[in-house]
Amino acid sequence: MRAILPAAGLGSRMSALTDGGSKEMLPLGGRPVIAWVIQEAKDSGAEEVIVISAKGKADLNAYLDTQPVTVMMQESPIGLGPAVALALEAETCMILLPDSTFSPASPALRLAEAVREGVDLAIAFRKIPDSQVSRYGIAEERDGVLAGLVEKPSLDEAPSRWAVNGRYAFSATSSQNMRRLIEESLPLPGQPELPLTPAIQALLKTGAKGGLIICSEEETRHDCGSPEGYLAAKEVFG
Repeated sequence: MRAILPAAGLGSRMSALTDGGSKEMLPLGGRPVIAWVIQEAKDSGAEEVIVISAKGKADLNAYLDTQPVTVMMQESPIGLGPAVALALEAETCMILLPDSTFSPASPALRLAEAVREGVDLAIAFRKIPDSQVSRYGIAEERDGVLAGLVEKPSLDEAPSRWAVNGRYAFSATSSQNMRRLIEESLPLPGQPELPLTPAIQALLKTGAKGGLIICSEEETRHDCGSPEGYLAAKEVFG
């Protein structure tokens, strides 16, 4: 199984904290945020870790040169979906957003196990309040199964309060199909960036079996891609 860490996004909200550097390189408990995510991927069974970066992330790229990972570059900032597609092949994979950490445990291993047990894709979710619904991909649940996914819906259009929580896993066939679905929808110059959610929704519509994995209280996400999330993570990790 390979782990894909899409770190190409710039994260402008973090500029006051990063001082021009990469958000994934912010210090957390004595090492960069991304170091925690690389370790999480390995602990969850990844045999290969692939980081999708960008040429403008000099500090991150220099750090990755010292790590046992494969680095791929996203030439144009056209979204999370195209970044992930660069590393999707016909093999099982996990996707871990590299500006988010979990403590004291991660759901990534449970996602990998769900795929090994027969689901085509598994996604980690957490319940959120109404005020946050429009900021996340939201699950459509049917009899405990992931039946659909809606990107940043309005409160009235949201099928649930289960929000994507930064960790995904795909079977080999689903990984290959995801790459095809993303590449068929690449944005033209000037169009909005392409998120990951539309390709997942399209995959589910083909009949792919989705696993809805609810994070436990021990699987707490720390979103280091936002100032408030990073400061909260420092309280936990030191």
